[in-house]
Amino acid sequence: MRVGGGVVGVGVDVGPYRLLEPSTSVGFDLHVRWPSPAVLGDIAPLQPYFSLGPTFFMTDPDHVTRTLDPRADTTYGLGVRAGAGLSLTLDPNSTLFGEYRVTRGGGERFLPLGRSATDVSGFDLLYGVRVRF
Repeated sequence: MRVGGGVVGVGVDVGPYRLLEPSTSVGFDLHVRWPSPAVLGDIAPLQPYFSLGPTFFMTDPDHVTRTLDPRADTTYGLGVRAGAGLSLTLDPNSTLFGEYRVTRGGGERFLPLGRSATDVSGFDLLYGVRVRF
């Protein structure tokens, strides 16, 4: 979800950050676009943008870990996510986009049991179509 227009916007992103185990990340991104569509109107359909913000990670222990250690708990961690991308405006209600994101987790661990969040890192290549209703 993104809020804001012009040069600066704020977004919230919730989703899995690992495909092979139960996990969730919640990120709050500051989204900066250049040049602003309000300044140039329809002259600049191609817009580069950057995003940066904190991310909160929640990792549930997998089935094997829970079987071997019933005390295994969910691990929580903080990290940062940064990204850069391009948007190509097709019409006022649809946009093609491509984005590269880097996610890094911190060394903090909030619970004494469970896995450390230090191994949280990732590189994502996202692309698609945004449609406004």
